[in-house]
Amino acid sequence: MFLPVNDKQFEFWRLKRGGLPNINIARQFNISKQAVSRALITMEERIENTLLEKTDDPTKLAEELFEKLRGMA
Repeated sequence: MFLPVNDKQFEFWRLKRGGLPNINIARQFNISKQAVSRALITMEERIENTLLEKTDDPTKLAEELFEKLRGMA
């Protein structure tokens, strides 16, 4: 799966990963906090699916990915 770097969902994910709270991301893009949350969930799924396509041990990778993503919440 292709992950375009100019995709808004990816930008939200990058900002969230950088420590910006959902409410601040929402304000920056003039959208609701819920829209940001939904976009982040979708982006996490896209990233997970992309990584799973590229690994020999998808279970281990998925567990590590979810652990890291939970740490960002």
